[in-house]
Amino acid sequence: MEAKKKPVVSVPIHIRKNGKLPVGKQITRELIRLRSRGALKPGDRLPGIRSLASDLGVAPNTVAGAYAELAATGFAVSKPASGYFVAETKPIPEPPRPARPPVHGRPLTRKAEAARSAAAAAGSGNFENRPFKIYGSAMEKTVERDWVKIAASTVRSPWRHTFYSPPAGYAPLRKVIAAKLRETRGIVCGEENIVITTGSVQSLSLIAGTLFTPGDAILTEAPMLPLDAKVLDFAGLRRIPVPVDREGMVFTAPEGVLKPKGILVTPASQMPMSVPMADARRAAILRWALDTGAWILEEDTDGVVTLGDKPRFPIRSLPGADEAVIYMESCTLQVFPGLRLAYAVLPEPQAEALAGAKLLTDRFTSESLQAALAEYLESPGSAHHIRKMARDSRKRFALLRDALRSSLGSLGRVSETEAGPHLALLLDPAIPDTALQAALENDGITARAISSFTDAPAGTNGLLLGFGTFTEKEILSGAARIAERAKALFAAANPR
Repeated sequence: MEAKKKPVVSVPIHIRKNGKLPVGKQITRELIRLRSRGALKPGDRLPGIRSLASDLGVAPNTVAGAYAELAATGFAVSKPASGYFVAETKPIPEPPRPARPPVHGRPLTRKAEAARSAAAAAGSGNFENRPFKIYGSAMEKTVERDWVKIAASTVRSPWRHTFYSPPAGYAPLRKVIAAKLRETRGIVCGEENIVITTGSVQSLSLIAGTLFTPGDAILTEAPMLPLDAKVLDFAGLRRIPVPVDREGMVFTAPEGVLKPKGILVTPASQMPMSVPMADARRAAILRWALDTGAWILEEDTDGVVTLGDKPRFPIRSLPGADEAVIYMESCTLQVFPGLRLAYAVLPEPQAEALAGAKLLTDRFTSESLQAALAEYLESPGSAHHIRKMARDSRKRFALLRDALRSSLGSLGRVSETEAGPHLALLLDPAIPDTALQAALENDGITARAISSFTDAPAGTNGLLLGFGTFTEKEILSGAARIAERAKALFAAANPR
């Protein structure tokens, strides 16, 4: 009597004909998966080659190849005139692949550690626009409508800006900036001297990494912005801190073997002490740079907002400065911080070098945004925004200054700010600025302790406060809270 053939096991096999894995490999994986789940057992008869090929809509040779591979690995056995069966023994496993070393186990280079530290520091900040955050958008509704209309028009016509843009930036924007600088800042330059960047940090990073050599010394203000310090450190430059007083950096020409290749200054409103650099010191720095061949890196984000009656013009506007000064400005105050557009003004050979560095870094900054900014800067709304921002900033500065003076008395002194939407509140030594910052943070107030800025000299004690975007109520209530917390700390340090 002839023995009955073992019935074929009906199993669901799913494949994707357009998948990345070849169909034959998908069939073998599906059958192995089914066995591991118990849907296939040792001795089960697999579907016939032609039958499975018909069910899956593939060529019989594809199924035959998959079965042959399963037989070669010990998963299946072939019986003449009967077909393929699941092997009675465990299939021969594939040779194990060498394990990859865990990524977290690889040591970071010194430069990678510096970058990681910078990212960690940036991520720990508070990004809410609450009193007294330094920079925010002061665009009023009418100006905001102008910007939105222009930006929306640019986005709706993407074919105008679909190809690669020149790394130096969108030519019409550079032309507009050159005209605005001549008109408002007394800076004479052409579009060939301007490089558009993705924010002021990139401007400084490209300049430090392109026009300087690792190991070069550079004079810096003490205290200074921590992020600027990290950028210079990342480029391998040696910072030489120079103290700041009520007239800005206390500059004297370096003597002896020390030969700095540059100097980084914020003369419009020193960050964080919020004082302007005296004209005599600006002239002295320029003379030194022209005599030694050193570069002056002039950051001027705050210069667009003038609080005094007579605006001070940048170092770059002085005679002869075009060959020694690299002028940097951000569009933070002209539009809003999230736009991430800035520019640098350099002599033409250095501008070409910086454009090359820009190309090798991120190729170019979004041309659509540049086109929108170019149109906006030429619109009536832009000029109106700058004038109104300056008027409002003068009122807010006076309001905050007077409120702090009346509520703190001898416990605090307000800086003589002339530009920018921020001031420095210098505190009595018995009131630790870091403790006051922490207490105010719990009250929903952002105030940066000046002693925490890079290279802050011993004894530096105060708060950096922004006022550019806040209402009268927010300013007065915030000032009252600062005074209340400061007096409590003073009382705790001086018990009766």
